[in-house]
Amino acid sequence: MGHDKGQVGGKLSPFLERQRIQQATKFIPPDATILDIGCGRAKILEYAPTVKSYVGVDLLDNVLTVNRLRYQQYYFYHVNIENERIPVDGKFDVILMLAILEHLSHPAKTIATILPYLRPNGRLVLTTPHPYAEGIHRLGARLGIFSRDAAEEHTMFFDGRSLRQLANQCGARLLTYHRFQFGLNQVAVFMRQGASS
Repeated sequence: MGHDKGQVGGKLSPFLERQRIQQATKFIPPDATILDIGCGRAKILEYAPTVKSYVGVDLLDNVLTVNRLRYQQYYFYHVNIENERIPVDGKFDVILMLAILEHLSHPAKTIATILPYLRPNGRLVLTTPHPYAEGIHRLGARLGIFSRDAAEEHTMFFDGRSLRQLANQCGARLLTYHRFQFGLNQVAVFMRQGASS
């Protein structure tokens, strides 16, 4: 979760970020309460302007400082989600993890600790590169097209089947899955087991 979403990345990084956000906003209802894990510069707020409440979590202090000044009506916290509790008491309609999953050391354990922050019918929306993208991403990072830091921090890649297995392992179910960016990226929506869709 320490990649450079708030810093200068590769030449195509802003385009890829927009693509991820556009996929995610399809699953954000109007007036939603949002927890954005790995929020970076909170760009989602430019695409989902009618949110009811928003909490952003990241590891980059400089980015969080800018966010707090720009979006004073919302809350931003420095949290490592793999070993720290998010300091909120409420529940959320949507939890976002855009380009975060592939950076986690213990994805099932981490997601299991995040799911209780969802309302009963809430959704966890995540994007992650498809395994087919690994070689392209590494080459593009060397050429400066994609973020070098992000490529170096990728710990694992998931496909549709492994995302379904991940959902089951952490007490969720996979509601929606599809690939985008010519199949090199993918979006998945998890819901807590026992919740009605």
